[in-house]
Amino acid sequence: MKTIGCDLVRNRLRLVSRLVSLGLVVVVAGLLSGAADAAPTPSGRTPPEIAANAATGWPAHNYDVSNSRADLSTDINATNVATLKQKGTFKLSHDGSVSTGERNHV
Repeated sequence: MKTIGCDLVRNRLRLVSRLVSLGLVVVVAGLLSGAADAAPTPSGRTPPEIAANAATGWPAHNYDVSNSRADLSTDINATNVATLKQKGTFKLSHDGSVSTGERNHV
């Protein structure tokens, strides 16, 4: 009986070892394939959808392909941020209740 128990444990350890190895292979492959995502494009050129919006001053959803969310060429800094004025507002159609699936889409 002890032999069967040892074999069962040994087989489970092999299975766990194989799953961990497979997991590591998947993670490494994902990291290697995702490494190019941080760069603008493999060719080094700006994607056309970013170039088309470059004149707006905010060419992509999170400012750039690196998702920096920061425009470093702005004139706003620590000394003048307190002088900023509100430019506009809008009212959300929300009555305060919360239910599943309801969202205020902006």
